[in-house]
Amino acid sequence: MHLEMKLSLSLVTFNSGPLIEDLFTSLLDTGTYQLISEIVLVDNASTDSTCDVAGNFTSRLPNMRIIQNRENIGFGAAHNQAISQVKSHCHVICNPDIKFKNANLKSLMNYLVSHSQIGLAAPKVVFPNGNLQHLNRRYPTIVDLGVQRLGKFLPKSVLESRTNKYLMKDCDYDRELDVSCLSGCFLVGKTELLKRLGGFDSSYFLYFEDFDLCQRVQREGFRTIYYPGFEVEHRWARNSHKNWIHTWYFVTSAIKFFNRWGWKVF
Repeated sequence: MHLEMKLSLSLVTFNSGPLIEDLFTSLLDTGTYQLISEIVLVDNASTDSTCDVAGNFTSRLPNMRIIQNRENIGFGAAHNQAISQVKSHCHVICNPDIKFKNANLKSLMNYLVSHSQIGLAAPKVVFPNGNLQHLNRRYPTIVDLGVQRLGKFLPKSVLESRTNKYLMKDCDYDRELDVSCLSGCFLVGKTELLKRLGGFDSSYFLYFEDFDLCQRVQREGFRTIYYPGFEVEHRWARNSHKNWIHTWYFVTSAIKFFNRWGWKVF
């Protein structure tokens, strides 16, 4: 990595106190914080200990600043607040439930910088127990989304067939892959491109803003890539399956995505 290359990171929180304590501790323990010139935490009006926890780390993470919103403006809009401010060559979009496992983040930045045709990249993501999370997605269809949400009511053969294809389980997750829809839990993009695109489309409050960003990056002529040379841990919670408000966000965002990029049934 060239010495003048700068890497920034944004983090959006909403009642994420215990999660960000683990995240920041991993940044410090692995030395990853030394690779990042700017950390911007945008809090969407948390009512728990999130801002206090973050404040406790500012002395050890002097490159971090905190933006406190008075209301929850959504995932994408909050990240955009950070993206519009940072001055870097590459920018990390990071979930609060991520933990760094090593200080190899520069390998992902090097990969992105050395490939002019790549605009956005995602790393290998594992569960806390080390098992792989299959987060890469082919372009979604109505059937795929239905299977993901109603799978327990379907024959096992149907569930596995559709799921394996949609989650790209037929591909080698130990190799670099072109991916139509990358997961927004951890992305690294070229900052100039992200700024030019205006970051995420803030009309998505939650869900599908990452898929939409991938489509817009591809429309600009860039590739969206899965890069297994860097690995993070993700404490994944499928909130969209747990309560009606998240289901509402999921459905309305899916409709918005399909209206913009095209409906596919099968």
